Amino acid sequence: MKLYLLAFAASACAMPGDAPSEIGVAPNDLGVSSLQIAQYTRGGEPIFEVRGFDGNGAEIATLSRRIGFVAELAPFDGTELLLAATGETSRIYTKNLALETLELSDLPSPVDRFLRLPEVATVLDREARLRYAPPVASDEVGYQTLSCPPSYMRPTPIAGQCCWTDATSGTTHEKQSTHTIYTRAGNSHGWVCKTSTGGSCTGTGCFYGPCGFAAAVAHTNGTLLPHVLTFGANGNCGYSWYTTPPAPEFADVTGTCPYSTCENSRPKSGGPGSGYWDY
Repeated sequence: MKLYLLAFAASACAMPGDAPSEIGVAPNDLGVSSLQIAQYTRGGEPIFEVRGFDGNGAEIATLSRRIGFVAELAPFDGTELLLAATGETSRIYTKNLALETLELSDLPSPVDRFLRLPEVATVLDREARLRYAPPVASDEVGYQTLSCPPSYMRPTPIAGQCCWTDATSGTTHEKQSTHTIYTRAGNSHGWVCKTSTGGSCTGTGCFYGPCGFAAAVAHTNGTLLPHVLTFGANGNCGYSWYTTPPAPEFADVTGTCPYSTCENSRPKSGGPGSGYWDY
């Protein structure tokens, strides 16, 4: 797998306020023998970092999370994750400021193997309330992937290669103008304009928005093109990156959900929060 290489260099003035803590790591196929964990603020934005090193002190893998301004999400703030391992890198961003579940679908990869290390999982859960949950192929009878129903999607932009699965009730699609993959968490309760537990809400206080899904999570690559696919004979929606992708498995979908925000747990067009659930 190939992923676009991003720079992780911070500015000269961006120094953590406290020395990073360090823990040992059991032997693994990546060669990571220790982790350094740091939390600090740069320009008023909180940053959390986990860096994996080999026995000679060479950096092998990094996860960095920043909460604040993300250009693609303006005027909303967001969460940005930069992940790198042995030369492969991924960038993920979302308007969800309390992102708790990290999903990658282009597997296997060194980034995936780093996130699966037990010590990394423990640190992410304990220090950042972040859980890594890669899609798992399912062959259970009854689960299926389908092209997204138009009522689940916004009218613009067109949702390229749009996949919906009843395994998780979530969607995966391509924004064709930027070749960005967007994933959205759905729910099996049919909740629209609800908190994550089904409570009443207004605007960005809602977890599930006016079309029934959480704020989109963007997955970027750079030079390669995405292909949306199914994991398993009956499984989850996923994606992978190619120089020349295979023929699409799912249709492009022009959505018909007309609502842009929520007011008192009811879908609404226009008003506070409009744009939060766009992609």
